[in-house]
Amino acid sequence: MRKLSKIYNFTITIQGKNKTLTMDVKNPAHFKVVKVGDQIDALITEAIAISVTGAEKK
Repeated sequence: MRKLSKIYNFTITIQGKNKTLTMDVKNPAHFKVVKVGDQIDALITEAIAISVTGAEKK
């Protein structure tokens, strides 16, 4: 659980144990059910993509 510390336009700021995270909210209807100071669960996922090609033949 993390503390919701700020709501502004379409972004929220979540205060964690070691860092603060600002996130965009895609559905503004969510703002109707939360307020600053609420404890929330947030799932954060990250992705990375790489491309691997063979070395050129000599």
